[in-house]
Amino acid sequence: MGKPTKLPRWSDQVPANNIEPSEEKKNTGWVPAEKPPAQFMNWLQNKFYEWSKYLLARADMQQHITVRSNSTVTWDGAQLTFGSDIQLIFREGDDVITNTIPLANSPVTLADGEVLVLKKDNTSTPVPLVFQAAYANLDVGEFSIVAEGSLSDDDPESELVLFRRRGSDLEMPVFGKIYQGGDTLNFGQIETHNHQSNAEGGTIDHGLALTGLGDDDHPQYAGISQSETISGSWSFSNVVSGQTPTSSSHLATKGYVDSASISDHGSLSGLGDDDHAQYLHLNKTGQTLSQSLTCAGGVEIDGVNISTHTHDVSINMSVSRSDRANYNNSSSSDDTYTISGYDSSDFAICAITNIALHNNNFSSDNTVMIGSTTISTLSGYDWLGYPNYSGSDWNFRVITSAGNDDQIAAFFYGVMSDDDTDTSGAPN
Repeated sequence: MGKPTKLPRWSDQVPANNIEPSEEKKNTGWVPAEKPPAQFMNWLQNKFYEWSKYLLARADMQQHITVRSNSTVTWDGAQLTFGSDIQLIFREGDDVITNTIPLANSPVTLADGEVLVLKKDNTSTPVPLVFQAAYANLDVGEFSIVAEGSLSDDDPESELVLFRRRGSDLEMPVFGKIYQGGDTLNFGQIETHNHQSNAEGGTIDHGLALTGLGDDDHPQYAGISQSETISGSWSFSNVVSGQTPTSSSHLATKGYVDSASISDHGSLSGLGDDDHAQYLHLNKTGQTLSQSLTCAGGVEIDGVNISTHTHDVSINMSVSRSDRANYNNSSSSDDTYTISGYDSSDFAICAITNIALHNNNFSSDNTVMIGSTTISTLSGYDWLGYPNYSGSDWNFRVITSAGNDDQIAAFFYGVMSDDDTDTSGAPN
């Protein structure tokens, strides 16, 4: 005989139609010719249905499903909190299937009378079950939170009630276990660190059951009260406390390092020392500046504007000389000499000197004129007037006349020019 496909579901939608008989009626049962009320019969048949579900879950599901987690699961009376996925492991044909309630869904909150119901996914492994807010839309590979009275049994083969809350208790129909608020659910927890007992082969708690924990049984660890040699590098993920150091090997606190460190240059000692040979020392002799300096306009040294000395100046001089001898013959001359190639901004000069043969001075009837300046008595060396610029040439007019004295008068003339096109910074 095959397994029935449907549960004897009866009167699970309208609680008012279910009335529990009194204890006296339960004691006597039906009497001959009695016609039982419909509400009594509904209550009785509904209990047949509920117990069928319960026994099916115990007999069928418990045999084929294992529930486990790699970390502790706790129940506080309202919430189920877990630190890693809750795994449901069951067999489907020749395959072992794993469905999981992902860690991302922790904690799971259940109100009184609510259940966590899921539909197993038998197609692949592992399958993370997806939360479905609407129980009416629950599909394969999903779980939902719903009032137990709203459960339907359209698919009892794949639908599984994993947790059920009654008051502050948590029931697991799969195992027939009940947990109270504050309990730890260690179902199938994977222990990550156990010592084996050679005598019994069981697992025991390292900190509670073993003796000699104060011995140095683990040379691979660094002892906190003894000197050790660390051969590898350490990375700290949490704060390590230091101390105010009194030895060079001490691990100092951040506060001590901050107070002992100097970040301001002016707080250093020895600032007056000549530690920077690459700089010019203001009070040191014998230094050589090996590179050129560029000064901004208006920079002064000892009151002298450096910018007026920063221009290349080329000075050209064009000079001609002419000797003139007068021998008591009342002779005179009026000559013009020209220098071309300069402009009006250039500096033209001319001068005359007395080189008399037997007299150091001109007499009153002897004159020498350059331009418009006349010198009647020539003594030594004199400047004579200013030449004339004609627009293209500098012209030097030299007029001489002799009286009774024999004289030789020598003169020169010339033009000085600044060839630099930038004349704003000409030398002083």
